[in-house]
Amino acid sequence: MPRPPGARVVTLGVGGDVLGPVDLDLTADGPGLLVAGPPGTGRSSTLLVIADGLAAAAPRPPLVLVLPRASPLRRLVERPGVLLADPGGLAALLGQHPGATVVVDDAELVLDGSDGAALDAAVERGSREGTGAVVGAGSTDLLLGAYRGWTAALRRTRSGLLLAPAGPAEGELLGVRLPRPLDPTPPPGRALLVRRGRVQPVQLCRPDEPAPQTDRGCAVRAEG
Repeated sequence: MPRPPGARVVTLGVGGDVLGPVDLDLTADGPGLLVAGPPGTGRSSTLLVIADGLAAAAPRPPLVLVLPRASPLRRLVERPGVLLADPGGLAALLGQHPGATVVVDDAELVLDGSDGAALDAAVERGSREGTGAVVGAGSTDLLLGAYRGWTAALRRTRSGLLLAPAGPAEGELLGVRLPRPLDPTPPPGRALLVRRGRVQPVQLCRPDEPAPQTDRGCAVRAEG
């Protein structure tokens, strides 16, 4: 069925015994999501898939991008309802659009300063009121060291995507125990989706190809 305007639901990829679509509802599983993995595991590509799905619901609520350095997500700025926050200007932008969904690439670069404080407030508001959501992607090692602020708040939701986890200890990021054994050389696009502490393998969508003309579908990344 078509999704209602403004829905914060995105199709991440396929999974399950019959390889059906795997959706993420940021309202139900939020107030946000962390996408974590070592460098080179496709964090920005995964974030682009999520942001692209969220942009389909814009301009109500709008999608606000926080990109402290070069990111493929910048291509979405040309779409209606997608806004790019200037450095230090996130609080003012969210003041104009209090129900916005925020997507942050390189989350570890936005832990402090005025933008970090604005993200703290956005996560708190989303948790309290159910409005707005924050999705952030960053290095697993650096996010594991975040004990305060908005990334720590998202860790407590126990919802996120773990890309190419190297060992069970990486489940500590979201307070879960990862299944054993883990594939030491996972294929491109393989991830573990954690929703409120429940772990599910998923083969992620590719950001470089348009989704099929269906309500819930995408072109998954090649497994070989």
